[in-house]
Amino acid sequence: MTLTTLSTLTTFDTLTLCASQLPHTWNGVEFTQAGTQTVTLPSAAGCDSVVTMTLTTLSTLTTFDTLTICASELPYTWNGIQFTEAGTQTVTLPSAAGCDSVVTMTLTTLSTLTTFDTLTICASELPYTWNGIQFTEAGTQTVTLPSTAGCDSVVTMTLTTLSTLTTFDT
Repeated sequence: MTLTTLSTLTTFDTLTLCASQLPHTWNGVEFTQAGTQTVTLPSAAGCDSVVTMTLTTLSTLTTFDTLTICASELPYTWNGIQFTEAGTQTVTLPSAAGCDSVVTMTLTTLSTLTTFDTLTICASELPYTWNGIQFTEAGTQTVTLPSTAGCDSVVTMTLTTLSTLTTFDT
């Protein structure tokens, strides 16, 4: 009789998962964090097979973003979330690696500027042009202009005229 011995089969394996997929069970061994575990299993021939698994995890990406817009641009949609006013919203998106990416957006709004101007001119200076609007008589006109920040600026002008004085020498 010839006795033949079969070697113990030793293999190494690696696996990369998203951190959100933990705990992960592999061949009855539970991984609760990244690391290496070894398990002895019966091979196809009935002998021991030693398998070592090295588990690597990809972290959840967390980023913060800020944006400033004009109030007139509300409502504003960002990654499927609608802002109806300034504030902070958080969304979970898949990263390029397929894992969770948590992004927090802080939205700031610039208000519409509202100003009032008054001007008094002599009636003989009519018609008077102000920001592209022509006054043919005293009155009030409103114009919307871009502010230095690029948002709306509403300016109201009240124009008053002084009468021409007519004097007669007697």
